[in-house]
Amino acid sequence: MSSHPAREAIARGARPLLAPWLLVASTALVFSPGCADRHAPDWSAVPAAEDRGIGLQVTSSHFLDVVVYAGRDGSWHRLGTVTGVGSERFDVPEWLAAPPGRFRLRVHAIGAPDRADYVTETILVNPGDVIELAVAGVLPMSTWHVRSSS
Repeated sequence: MSSHPAREAIARGARPLLAPWLLVASTALVFSPGCADRHAPDWSAVPAAEDRGIGLQVTSSHFLDVVVYAGRDGSWHRLGTVTGVGSERFDVPEWLAAPPGRFRLRVHAIGAPDRADYVTETILVNPGDVIELAVAGVLPMSTWHVRSSS
């Protein structure tokens, strides 16, 4: 009758090896206090949705530089320029985003005729929302959508 080598060693008075998981667990306990001094994030520092403005993320695949405007009630406000095949982030002015938060965007390629401009339909937004505008190589094929903050 053959017996197991570990049982024979224990019978002779030898001590069995500690389980490998015990070694791992003790190592984890030794190094875990190093993370104990980490503080929880201060959520009071994050502004409420009402305090946040409206962002505009523009990604252009047009080969010309483009100028982005935001308009309301017939007046247009220049937000900035996006270089050809580039991206830029803008903040929409508060007076444009004021309730009811309705305005339009216009994209003009520098050096192109005005009739080639891309103009969105009316965009409805809330504080904290981000508008993502994708300017296409052919301006009328550009698209946009609103990423809601809630």
